[in-house]
Amino acid sequence: MSDLSEPLPALTRSEKKREAILEASTSVFLGQGYDVASMDGIASAADVSKRTVYSHFKSKEDLFAETMVRMCGTKRQQMEMKIDLTEPIEKVLNNMGVTFLDMVFNPESSSMLRILVGQTDKFPELGKTFLENGPDVITELLGHYLEEQVERKVIQVSDPVEAAGSFLASLFGVHFVTLLATGKKPPGLAKRKKMVSAAVERFLHGCCAN
Repeated sequence: MSDLSEPLPALTRSEKKREAILEASTSVFLGQGYDVASMDGIASAADVSKRTVYSHFKSKEDLFAETMVRMCGTKRQQMEMKIDLTEPIEKVLNNMGVTFLDMVFNPESSSMLRILVGQTDKFPELGKTFLENGPDVITELLGHYLEEQVERKVIQVSDPVEAAGSFLASLFGVHFVTLLATGKKPPGLAKRKKMVSAAVERFLHGCCAN
């Protein structure tokens, strides 16, 4: 893991423009949806020329994909920060679970996923990009943590990555489907903590090494 005290290298002018475009595209896609959003509108929101947008992203589909990848990267970092090998596994899983649900039920995340679902018939590669940079990465991250716990003989699972996927899937269940289908308000923080606590208890009951 890199030293967080080390200063990040300054962005080049081109990199700054790319970041501005991605920041603007996030706002435009979320506010207007994929079909209505335009490269002209994104260029205007980013305060760059349309030519500059196309110099970084070859198409609106490409820009939307990169917007998703950027958002997924931010979520991955949030999850990664919850891993602490000095803490009991129950606490780490609760912290990661609550953070995961915060990400899933975040209005930006759920809105972006609705947009994605609406475009996957036309652009199936978008779904693949999302899975590879979102759920798959988070599952692998948790899987590596569980593998550490297996090596320490804290838990017993034959496939840590599969166990991680099962744990994450057990967290939200029908609530997420309802959110996507109806836009109904997601469970509050207190409810989410209870959901996570119950899932952690079930998970550890099934795989504790005792």
